[in-house]
Amino acid sequence: MVPVWGVASYRWILDPVSLGQNFVPWRTQDDENQPSVRWGVRSTRGAALGTLVALVSAAGVALAASAAAPGAHPQEQRPAYRASVEIVRLHAAVLDGDGNPVTGLTARDFVVVDDGVEHDVAFALSPGDTPIDVALLFDQSDSIRQSAPTVKRDARAFLDALGPGDCAFVLPFQHRIGPGIWGPPADPSLLQIIDLARLEGGTSFNDALMVGLAEVQQWNVPDVLAAQVVTEYQQPAIAGGVGINFGPPEEPLDEPEPEGPGFSRADLPFRVFGANSGCGGSRAAGGGASPDRRKALVVLSDGVDTTSAHTFGELLGFVHQTDVPIFPVGIGLPGGGAQARSREAERAARIAESRLETLAESTGGKYIVGSGSETRLREAYDEIVTILRGSYLLGYYPQNRDESTPAQTHEHHVEVKLRRSGLRVFARSEYYRSGRDTHTARSALRRGAELALDGDLNGALAAARRAVFSDPGLWDGSFLQAAVLWMQHDPGAALAPLRQALWLEPGVAATQQLAWQLSVELGDLESAWDHAIRAQLAGADMDAEMELLGARSVPPEDLEARLNVPRVFVEGPRSDDPEHYARLAAVVRALSRAASDSPLLGLVRYPLDADYFLYIEADDPDRRSPGALESRLELYNYADRRLWRQDMDIDDLASEQAIADAVRRALAGLEEWLTKER
Repeated sequence: MVPVWGVASYRWILDPVSLGQNFVPWRTQDDENQPSVRWGVRSTRGAALGTLVALVSAAGVALAASAAAPGAHPQEQRPAYRASVEIVRLHAAVLDGDGNPVTGLTARDFVVVDDGVEHDVAFALSPGDTPIDVALLFDQSDSIRQSAPTVKRDARAFLDALGPGDCAFVLPFQHRIGPGIWGPPADPSLLQIIDLARLEGGTSFNDALMVGLAEVQQWNVPDVLAAQVVTEYQQPAIAGGVGINFGPPEEPLDEPEPEGPGFSRADLPFRVFGANSGCGGSRAAGGGASPDRRKALVVLSDGVDTTSAHTFGELLGFVHQTDVPIFPVGIGLPGGGAQARSREAERAARIAESRLETLAESTGGKYIVGSGSETRLREAYDEIVTILRGSYLLGYYPQNRDESTPAQTHEHHVEVKLRRSGLRVFARSEYYRSGRDTHTARSALRRGAELALDGDLNGALAAARRAVFSDPGLWDGSFLQAAVLWMQHDPGAALAPLRQALWLEPGVAATQQLAWQLSVELGDLESAWDHAIRAQLAGADMDAEMELLGARSVPPEDLEARLNVPRVFVEGPRSDDPEHYARLAAVVRALSRAASDSPLLGLVRYPLDADYFLYIEADDPDRRSPGALESRLELYNYADRRLWRQDMDIDDLASEQAIADAVRRALAGLEEWLTKER
């Protein structure tokens, strides 16, 4: 197996989309951990969503090899990889009593305690005066406008703390995320992104961190986020060396118009964040990330999430797959304004601060309180940079354990110790191991997307197949394979991987669009109607496609009724425990598939597009009996009012049939309730 931790390569690929501007209240993702009503932005029903996110990368593993070779380092520190043995990599910063980086340590100076078992360190790559690639995320939500209006100044101050050889990815976020751009710290483009950010709207904190982590590692993300991500950016021009002259708008690229309705090459959900001056694209030979650059994420926020598609538990699950230290800077007061003193806001502030501290502790970063003088904040930023420049890359061979299933993830608590006294160590405190090679899969996905955009379809297909082999649980690997096969004019071969993508994630509009295209080309017009309806409900504009179908076949009698069913967003458990969420992932997917198949519901992948929210309230799977689950299926509206509830107990979580039967029974009750209400 390849290393659990590695340095990622490639930038993430996204597609811009415009959201509606009607503010409406919608429910929290964590009713025990957040205020009960929050404000989001809901897109206008019927407006076309932009093409959805896809595919990106993973962890320092070259596409054509099963494991990445390390970069050039001193011989005595060179890691020796052993066949079929997993290597865990950890970044550990070592500082002396005065806060200065400690250099010259070797593998013999470290010991790693993994789940109570001591391990010798196989290699320790020394820090040096190496550049840093850092994602700088700053909250631009309405609550920040009220309680932390200096957030733009604070973001600029962090750029000032970086060195001239460093590289920053600046990413503002609210309910939408972006636009973001790479550049040297003094680049006026970065300052423009900061200065032009408008402080308004909700807060997609969890989603934004997943985007930022993916970009700084040049990975993909484990889900679709394009509906909340903006990548369009207007490059500024300097006039007379003073200020920013925005100049005339750039001419749009001349792209050929599609010949007619249907899925086209332009619909491939592959877009990139804009790079500037070559910064942010540093790669080693073979396409991997440069091994001698430090990577980190800094986020300025109050930590309260109001509009994310992902829970904090899902975010932690993604964080634990990475090797990027996170440095949260807590700013503002959750709730903002006069309401910040309310009991509810104080409770939200405590929870938010605890989550920011968890992100820092679990990744080897540091939590910073952003209040106080500008000098104190600048000193804190300098400390972040110092920690990053004093970081060692450690590698060790963990004790083998019996993995119950190939897809099962297992939490590991880890502690890095020094054999010398008087030194401080900053290192992550936990990580997850899985039987699947998700790192290689995401790396292959990213590379495959780039090859597809460059027209190298054979290379893209090889990358897609490698991604599916490495982790068959990622829907976008199967989607990439199907899309490339279709582009190679082989719709029959594309059908099988596309069905797998639909089975894994039925709520993605781009997947339903491609399914429409394949159904038409294979002459299955009944299926084409079904996928056109599901794509429309998922957010795509399928009017032209359905008009084309109507000229070839008789539309379904219930077409109008099916296009006007309520749209639902399926929520998993709101637990902050990533392992608990991972164990219930099969239930969430089964519920999504059942909702997509229901003639009385439309499935959407983003909460901002939903009319209602289907939430799984689940107990610990082992509380009643091993492998069993006591849960309730609940329906909420935007005002956080529970409209319907039914028990959904599952006798055996290891049985797909038991899960499907329980979900089907519960959803039948919901359909009965909807029929009465209508």
